[in-house]
Amino acid sequence: MAISKAPILHGAKGKLDGIYIRQEFGNTILSSMPRKRSKSSRLQRVQNSFFHIAVKCLKYVPMYAQYAYVRDGMRSPYNMCVSALVNAFHSIGVTDLTPNFLCLCNTLIGSDAVIGNGTPSDDSLSFSIGEQSDVTLTANFVDPCTLCVWKSQDGRYGTLQVLEYQSGESVMMLGQCKCCMVVIRRNDVPVQLPSSECVCIVP
Repeated sequence: MAISKAPILHGAKGKLDGIYIRQEFGNTILSSMPRKRSKSSRLQRVQNSFFHIAVKCLKYVPMYAQYAYVRDGMRSPYNMCVSALVNAFHSIGVTDLTPNFLCLCNTLIGSDAVIGNGTPSDDSLSFSIGEQSDVTLTANFVDPCTLCVWKSQDGRYGTLQVLEYQSGESVMMLGQCKCCMVVIRRNDVPVQLPSSECVCIVP
């Protein structure tokens, strides 16, 4: 923005060659025309929608990003997690989503996502569902580890438990759940496991 003292512009108003001219308190004000914002493409709108859904989903799953991901260079665990979720949303191709814990579980299962960006492992996990929708987790840990468990009775908010286990087989009664999810950590690093082993959704 500039104030012009040129007599020829005194009293002038309007647009001239990309310059907007107006009068304020006896001064001639020159300013550049605002650039028109180009319309975003459909892909950009979908990308933005998935980003906002991912951020909202994580609010229903406390500490998931911090436990399931480790920093990669300048990218924080949270940023890594959001990026992975956006990719998962693209993979399943569904845009009409309600952000909550169940949405996260469905997305991870539907996209065959890998849980955790840390080290691969030979740990194994399997879920079984009883007649009363009670869920049992059977795990075989190759080494001592920390097990992070999220579960929900209505699918909206996942409550978190953090448990310590030794190597070998362990059986955990998780009770009645609509959905649940686990992450294994070892030496403060998440273990990579397929979502089919880490996520359970009760029909």
